Amino acid sequence: MQVLFAFNDRSIVKKVVSFLPRVGVGSRYGLPQQRRTSLASPKQLFRSANMIQRWQRREISNFEYLIYLNTIAGIIE
Repeated sequence: MQVLFAFNDRSIVKKVVSFLPRVGVGSRYGLPQQRRTSLASPKQLFRSANMIQRWQRREISNFEYLIYLNTIAGIIE
């Protein structure tokens, strides 16, 4: 199950995230399982995941790379 929240205030986001389990995008995409990952911007997530390099080294498929890009862009929830 996926849920999308839209808050106007970053302090509220931090409070809500503090109650969530410690999860993130996941090690599959090169990111640690931490709450702070949930607070990162799409640009920060993309940089920290090194997806371009992983795709170039053929560590991930074209499909996985495109899914990741779409997820970070907010196209896929």
